[in-house]
Amino acid sequence: FRIVLIPIYAWLYFSDFESGAVIAGMVLVVSGLTDLFDGAIARKFNQISELGKVLDPLADKLTQVAVFICLYFRFQYLLPLFCFIVYKELLMLSVGFWILKRGFVVTSKWWGKVTTFLIYCAVAAFTFFPEMPRAAILAISALLLAMLAFSMWGYAEIMVGVFAKASLTGRELKEIAQETY
Repeated sequence: FRIVLIPIYAWLYFSDFESGAVIAGMVLVVSGLTDLFDGAIARKFNQISELGKVLDPLADKLTQVAVFICLYFRFQYLLPLFCFIVYKELLMLSVGFWILKRGFVVTSKWWGKVTTFLIYCAVAAFTFFPEMPRAAILAISALLLAMLAFSMWGYAEIMVGVFAKASLTGRELKEIAQETY
């Protein structure tokens, strides 16, 4: 559902409607809420699947990349932030598919969820309050960059640990990953 909302957000954001950006922001809030609730519902009813483990972060990444591309047209001075976010998301997506081919999935961790939450908050603030003072936008951006870097470090640490343990023990990556998570 979140993937379907991406073109709707973009269309509303760029529309000629007087409140198009605000409605686009509401679409983003709906997207964020479905992200929050689908995982909770899946865990509560034991409906977690390998497909869901792949589609959930894919929907996050695609949403974030699309939204930041849209926001770029209003906040061009944040291009370095947008590029870093897009780089981080594409890197995590490609590494995620690469390790999936090797038989395991790195599930979401608290720092990844916090980072995603902060991205949604920043995007909502930039969408709902486009006239926000530049200093506030830069402060939000700095916090976001710090959390993005922390998140990347955390996932990299997991990956290096799993691969190192597999290399040192000669055991399968999937087996080690299942032990780790």
